[in-house]
Amino acid sequence: MTEVGFIGIGAMGRPMAMRLIRGGYDLVAFDIRKSAVEALAA
Repeated sequence: MTEVGFIGIGAMGRPMAMRLIRGGYDLVAFDIRKSAVEALAA
């Protein structure tokens, strides 16, 4: 499995991060808003 780091889960970052997750990548995400990262984990 390939692990990808992602910084910024905003208007553009969230859709890109979701595509990576759906594509089977392990994602390590960071955003200054904790709620943005928590939404990806849900």
